[in-house]
Amino acid sequence: MEIVRKCKGLPLAIKVIGGVLNRRRINEWEWRTVLSDFLRLSEDGTSEIMSVLRLSYMDLPSYLKPCFLFCSLFPEHYEIRQHDVIQMWLAEGLVKEQEGDARQMEDLAELYYDELVMRSLLQNRMLNMCKMHDLVRDLAISMTRGEHIIGPDRQQGGSMKARRLSILRVEELKQIPERVKNQKYSSLRSLLVFQSPYMEVIPPGLSDKLKCLRVMDLSKTWFKHLPDSIGELVHLRYLDLSGSNMVELRNSIYKLYSFWALKSLRFPKAFHSCRS
Repeated sequence: MEIVRKCKGLPLAIKVIGGVLNRRRINEWEWRTVLSDFLRLSEDGTSEIMSVLRLSYMDLPSYLKPCFLFCSLFPEHYEIRQHDVIQMWLAEGLVKEQEGDARQMEDLAELYYDELVMRSLLQNRMLNMCKMHDLVRDLAISMTRGEHIIGPDRQQGGSMKARRLSILRVEELKQIPERVKNQKYSSLRSLLVFQSPYMEVIPPGLSDKLKCLRVMDLSKTWFKHLPDSIGELVHLRYLDLSGSNMVELRNSIYKLYSFWALKSLRFPKAFHSCRS
């Protein structure tokens, strides 16, 4: 009961601490350990809810932490499709590799997803959809050391060694921001563009700076063409162009043999423009 009192009736705190306790054996020693950890995290003046969230993050197994942090790249209040985020995890190599085929890897990724939902770090919205609570997202962003998020809601000073870049709500821009063009993000693995519908230009030479890129999401943008250099992204495994204005795919895209998924069902003309 002491743990519940410390949650002060906050629904999110109760759900999250319940997810932690659900993974522990039902005995007094285990639960007192959780309470002790909670009190220790609260000693620096951190609010009860953030202490609970930090405790839940610390309680995650090591293989789940990168998958959880990846979800902070999605905008606030964004409804995340289970299939999409699982494919991104797989493309990034965040799912612990097992012997077996790709289907078994997807099954394992689904278990990762289910555990984050069970722990209330992701919230089920409807069938195969979820959200990340704003406070949970704030925690994840604070733990992403080196991750770089651009957008009016988060102006983080990013490292040139950033592994993931999410461009959020830059409605006035028609091309990838200057700061991205002018820096060599040689370690970047994921580039995601959200709620930036007028973005339509990928600067020439950008691909040369993104040799390690594995995930690129340009959905719901005005992009009409991909540069010829797209074929040089030899590690690219996930490309989402759905809902874009894409009318042509370069022949160089055939160099990309390592795709997990090419989501392009909404622009059939693009395939018509490609010659085998």
